[in-house]
Amino acid sequence: MSDLFYIENNGTIIIGNKVSGAWIKIGRDRYQEAIKSGELDKFITKYLENRQSKKKQSVNSFYLLVTDRCNMNCKFCSINASDTKINENEFSYKMLQNQIETIKIINPKKVVISGGEPFVREDIFEIIKLLSQTVGREKLMIETNGLLLTETTIDKIAPYVSTLEFSIENIIENAKLQN
Repeated sequence: MSDLFYIENNGTIIIGNKVSGAWIKIGRDRYQEAIKSGELDKFITKYLENRQSKKKQSVNSFYLLVTDRCNMNCKFCSINASDTKINENEFSYKMLQNQIETIKIINPKKVVISGGEPFVREDIFEIIKLLSQTVGREKLMIETNGLLLTETTIDKIAPYVSTLEFSIENIIENAKLQN
């Protein structure tokens, strides 16, 4: 059982096996019932301990939505990001630091910093540096609309990020933004 990790959030518990890469998601109530009934060990053994993958399981992409604030207000945005949006639940840098071990365990092929617009965060450079030190520069990329990038910004992130992806759909539709 020492190969297991537990993550709890919003009434859900994820239990994962660090060796096999197998994981399960269970509701907090069901988890507590399993503990009370003495069935948790059987449950874990059935779904995690005995599951051996024939090939190493891996996560292709780990998307980290760092904010739902944005300097634009695109109609097609999947999270309705805008500069007027206030999100009191935006995770803090400290919360990210607490999840670094989980990201290491997941060991994704790439980590994508996304949003909203990541560069509206004042601490985005610290986030970029922490993630780069965790997963490596070659695995780290940022999705951005590019409007907040300057030469200075690019120089600051270049040692830590391998790829920038630009979303410019709304810019093409807006002559003022094109200029």
